[in-house]
Amino acid sequence: SDWQEIYVKDVATGKLLSDHIEWAKFGGAKWCGNGFYYSAYDAPEKGKEYSSKNEIHKIYYHKIGTPQSQDVLFYQNPTQPLRFYSVSLNKEETIMFLYESGAGSGMNLYVRDLRVPNSQFIQMTSNMDLQYNPIGTVGDNIYLLTNDGAPKGRIMVANVHKPGFKDWKELVGETKNVLENAQFAADKLVLSYSKDASTHLYVYSLDGKELNEIKLPTVGRASFSGERGQKECFYSFASFTVPGAIYQYDMAQNKSSVYTEPKVKFSLNQYTTEQVFFNSKDGTRVPMFLTYRKGLKRNGKNPVLIYGYGGFNVSLSPNFSSMRIPFLENGGVYVQV
Repeated sequence: SDWQEIYVKDVATGKLLSDHIEWAKFGGAKWCGNGFYYSAYDAPEKGKEYSSKNEIHKIYYHKIGTPQSQDVLFYQNPTQPLRFYSVSLNKEETIMFLYESGAGSGMNLYVRDLRVPNSQFIQMTSNMDLQYNPIGTVGDNIYLLTNDGAPKGRIMVANVHKPGFKDWKELVGETKNVLENAQFAADKLVLSYSKDASTHLYVYSLDGKELNEIKLPTVGRASFSGERGQKECFYSFASFTVPGAIYQYDMAQNKSSVYTEPKVKFSLNQYTTEQVFFNSKDGTRVPMFLTYRKGLKRNGKNPVLIYGYGGFNVSLSPNFSSMRIPFLENGGVYVQV
């Protein structure tokens, strides 16, 4: 299972090109120049597509307009036949990262300076139990999000000429909240933290100084998108009473405006969400969200629908579902733990 097929579409015309990649798995497509890199295995025997053993994960380069049979083998590591490999590049396509992963949640990270002729990959990290996620580059500096030495995450900076972890410098240290993601936006960094199961976005300078928090509409889940040097920034936001809107963020003014939002046939401003806390049996402080119609008397006589989940270190963030609306319209209280 998990086999992928890759197609290429002309976004101007909406038409599919002749390019078609089969037997790709784990990694997707990473654009570079007039083509893209992808990870794949050798084609299995006919009739054994879902039963044959996958070994020696390979990275190929595909040039647009050519058949898959002409794709160039870029990387393989026969000494580790059960590991997975993929690549990514910085925006300028001058620095390439190689990811090596196994059955766990971590990875080894390698870097290659494409500005240097005949350069090779240099190993940056050597702990496959931990995460090392490149955010992007500024000159020779590589910005990364990692949980190495910081279980809740921190931002560090490496230099492409001395990329080993021992030479990394901390830029933004670990906090009491979980650092889930980081993105370049214009000439700054936007850090996304999870606090009490809700997203909080903060803007930092490239030298690690906190500048401001991005005010979100209410408690909810946000996902930020931006690029270095690009003035336009966007983030998606959803909550129990906000159905997945897209906001445009003005970095200079620290202001957000609705870019697009779905049309719904009921008035969401009739409902409210509040966050409360309770202690579990072991004393852990647990956040809980209550959503109900404004003006509802909370007298213990209203029907309550409670949803909770506690596996795999997954936090349940606020999310929208139109199926809850009839329940709320009829005096129900929706609770998410």
